[in-house]
Amino acid sequence: MNNNTRKLLNLTDESLIFNEDWLSREARNNRSVNMITGRLVNKDKQCKKCGFDQSVKNGLFVNYCW
Repeated sequence: MNNNTRKLLNLTDESLIFNEDWLSREARNNRSVNMITGRLVNKDKQCKKCGFDQSVKNGLFVNYCW
């Protein structure tokens, strides 16, 4: 996915990684939909706001910092 497509779809987070075949057409609930497939790569090991470094399996930080 090139940068212009990322901007158009508002997928500008640098942590989002897309393969060459990122777009597919699928049937969902009797409708045809465009499916964008990618993965989120979190390189940070700490919360950027508070520095908390304990995360759960799915990558979310277990404390609530505002």
